[in-house]
Amino acid sequence: MKFVNILSILILFSACSETKQSKEDNLNDILSNLEIYQESDRIAPNCADVDALETNGKYSKKLKNYTGKIKVCNNQGRVITLYTLKNGKHEGCFYTYDDSGLLIGKTYYQDDQKHGDYIFLDEAGRILIKAQYENNVLVKCDGPLCKQIQN
Repeated sequence: MKFVNILSILILFSACSETKQSKEDNLNDILSNLEIYQESDRIAPNCADVDALETNGKYSKKLKNYTGKIKVCNNQGRVITLYTLKNGKHEGCFYTYDDSGLLIGKTYYQDDQKHGDYIFLDEAGRILIKAQYENNVLVKCDGPLCKQIQN
């Protein structure tokens, strides 16, 4: 009886591992077919090289009517966030970099609303989300993580 129970458990585990393996293979297939981001802004600039107001990343009252570039930098002196405000509202491109200095997100704003292209990348530069917004409304989305932003 114990042998039958152990055999049943082993069969169950092997079925689960096959399912997990097939999911991993499917994910690898998806990732291998993704477009690679090739733009020059893939690498974060050094903080000292960017003429912008440096903040800690939190919106403060002093930014309420601010017009100009804003940067947030990490301890290694790399920009991790770079964007522009116009009269305290997001305007233009909003860049987000990971701690190693690689671009992971890029969003266009117009009058404080997402308006235009939005991309989200993994560490290898693969485009996981490539979307289009109009007046803060998602109108088009391509990529394996689109469900994440559609809800």
